[in-house]
Amino acid sequence: MNIINVELGERSYPIMIGDAMLGQFPDALQNIAACNNCIVVADQTVAEFHIEPLVAILKSSGVQAHLITFPAGEQSKAMHTFETVISEIVKNGGGRDWPLLAFGGGVVGDLAGFVAASYMRGLPFIQMPTTLLAQVDSSVGGKVGINHPFAKNLIGAFYQPRLVWIDTDYLKTLPQREIICGFAEIAKYGMISDPQFFEFCEGNLHKILHLDRAAISIAIARSCEIKAKIVAQDEQDWGLREILNFGHTVGHALEACLDYSHINHGEAVFWGMFIEGMIAQEMGIFSKADFSRFRRFLAQIPLKASIEGIKPEKIINNMQLDKKARKGKLRFVLPVSIGRTMVIDDVDQELISHSLRYAQRHEWTALQS
Repeated sequence: MNIINVELGERSYPIMIGDAMLGQFPDALQNIAACNNCIVVADQTVAEFHIEPLVAILKSSGVQAHLITFPAGEQSKAMHTFETVISEIVKNGGGRDWPLLAFGGGVVGDLAGFVAASYMRGLPFIQMPTTLLAQVDSSVGGKVGINHPFAKNLIGAFYQPRLVWIDTDYLKTLPQREIICGFAEIAKYGMISDPQFFEFCEGNLHKILHLDRAAISIAIARSCEIKAKIVAQDEQDWGLREILNFGHTVGHALEACLDYSHINHGEAVFWGMFIEGMIAQEMGIFSKADFSRFRRFLAQIPLKASIEGIKPEKIINNMQLDKKARKGKLRFVLPVSIGRTMVIDDVDQELISHSLRYAQRHEWTALQS
């Protein structure tokens, strides 16, 4: 087991990473939050594949798991699901000392974390991510919340978990599209912080996408190390942590324009990183050589999601609701080299529109040309 600590003083917590380690979970849970009851929040797909062994291992250790499920998908990350989960906890007699386990992907973690932050002003919160995206990104750092029809993650809070439990065994049941989704965030870490890690991603792209045990273990651990270090320095996203949003200014707007249903988060981030990389190159802050290298890397990823047909004006309007916007100005995290970015809040809107239109005219695999 690999253990990475997120250093936040009294609210520090471990990220425990391993393979097929469910049998060790009850002891870890009791060390974090001794209990006889817990709440397990999962979507219906994850519950179908994985819930029985988790409930059984908890029961064998004397912990009754109260399961709450909802339909899988970004559409469930909404106020109506939040209210439903709260109501189910009340019906089950949930107490303030009951740990809440978020068992699933990013939607489950974000929604369940917001419930944990809100119910009785705070329940002990455990992240048990089952998707690659959640394991390398959304489970770490304490951002929790739900979407609003106007924008993604518009309602939420910072609420740190007590433990992040990453078992790579769960990845084996994921479809390829979900692996690609998680790889977007892995690639992002190399681009924003670590050129050697980006080089590793270039050289091991196909191994990571096919869940080669050694390659995926390195990719997950290094991603968590980078994020843990950034979160420790800037927990609430007022400075350094902004660099984690590379690809997300455009990406979140694309998700909103497509009603959170026709493109998943990782696909939107891949498109966002390409478009924001193009903006940086057109501004002269990202060299043509580096952009070409990044573009060739992206073109190897078998992405199917299209962004054709969305009016650039609609995308830009959705960007205005981005939480990074300051005084009406859009803020972009733009690459200046492989492994380094900068935040810029004065990007010409015509350049943004030009880059969006260019991306919409090209199929993803055409990026290498």
